[in-house]
Formats: sequence, C-alpha cells, structure tokens
Amino acid sequence: MPPDRGALAIGYAIRKPDGTALVGVEEYRSTGTQGVAWAVEWLAERWAKTAAVVVDAQSPAMSLLPDLKARHVRVTVTQTRDLGAATGRMLDMIRDRKILHLPDAEQPQLAMAVHGATLRDLGPNGAVAWQKKGSDVDISPLQAVTLALHGAYTTKRRPGRKQKVMI
Repeated sequence: MPPDRGALAIGYAIRKPDGTALVGVEEYRSTGTQGVAWAVEWLAERWAKTAAVVVDAQSPAMSLLPDLKARHVRVTVTQTRDLGAATGRMLDMIRDRKILHLPDAEQPQLAMAVHGATLRDLGPNGAVAWQKKGSDVDISPLQAVTLALHGAYTTKRRPGRKQKVMI
C-alpha cells in the first residue's frame, strides 16, 4: 500500500527448484473505490495454500493485521533489516536473470512501478529499499512482489505437506 493509501497490491512469488522465481501482482485495487476489507477476505480464503503473507512494519497495510489475525492468517512483519535483505535479494536475482515475470502488458501496474522505482539507503552499511515517497509512480506493486519473494525464501511453512502428530 503506498503512503497515500490509495491502492493495495498483493504480490506473489513462486520459488522454483532451478534457483529462479516467478513473481507478479495477483491483485491491485483502488482503496478509494474498493476499500481494504476485500484484501483480508481474499488472503483468508487462500491461507491454507499460502506459504507466507508478508507486510512491512512501516507500511500503511499494517492496519490489516488485526483483521488478518482474527481470520487466523499468520503474517510475517518485516523490519528494516528484513526489508534491506528482501530488496537486496530482488536486486541480486534481477542482475543474475533469476526473476521471471509475465509480460509488461499483462502486469501494467508492476511494469510502471519497476520503471519508476528508485532506491533509498537504509543505513551506512549498503542496505537499500525501494523509495516510496517523492515519486509520482506507485511502487507498491514492486514492493509487494519484493516482500512476496522474501516470504518465499524465508518461510518454513509448507502448505499441503502432510504433518505427523507425535504423542
């Protein structure tokens, strides 16, 4: 969700065995016309088959946490160091041509975000993140897929795996 709270993006990332990842925007809606409650319902309906739901601690989307928790959706909240690691992973995978995505015409919000994105420093040691403020471009779709990629690489949750109960 951008700082002006005008839209909400849900990104996805699928980690593949060959070291690549498929990323994209699953949903992108105006909050002015659709609000935000749809996102809670949408995520709750898919939680059983989802490895991770990730929200940045500085995002306006943090307002969704109580409703997501009430629907038993476990949310990973990223802190500054996690955001730096997530952005770094995305940049490394882009450089190494390990990120796959749909054509720009099929993901126009993501394409616009990528073409308008700039980086900001997160501290003195080289960590960076996408610049959210000061741009005419909504980079929330890019932020959403970056956080989804982070979740795909850091979660221990494996939906669909049969669990053994030991007594």
